[in-house]
Amino acid sequence: MEFLKKALHNNELTDLLVGKGDYFFEDHDYPMQPTLFSHVWETQIIPYQNELKTQLPFELMVSLKELLDYKEDINLGLYVFLAVAKEYFYYLNIEKKLTFTLDFNQLIPEVKKVLSVNKESLMKDKRWAGADWNIKGNLGMDFGECG
Repeated sequence: MEFLKKALHNNELTDLLVGKGDYFFEDHDYPMQPTLFSHVWETQIIPYQNELKTQLPFELMVSLKELLDYKEDINLGLYVFLAVAKEYFYYLNIEKKLTFTLDFNQLIPEVKKVLSVNKESLMKDKRWAGADWNIKGNLGMDFGECG
């Protein structure tokens, strides 16, 4: 939890989700990933969701909005946004480990806009979803598993 508390205290939750700096967790199966997304949820978010029940959902929504306007690398921001959404719905609907909900519906207009504006750049980006190692071509994610 030290990472989550530090991230919340320093207004760095987006950095934690992206895997920036000290918040990076290596994915040994796919070392090209920005971070090990499931590890962030399993070790940081899920265990402490009740302790941070009022702050965490609000801060996650703020970070999701920041990812849709991630100045350092919009394609990375979009990739992480989708990875966070995938993990969220997986732990909410499949594992049933979450005690909070997030309203993704309020983000849909902005997601559509950002995808449209960045379509060409996204189509050319071969780092994650378009990478050779990611043969599914869908971020390595089967959204059908998420409910």
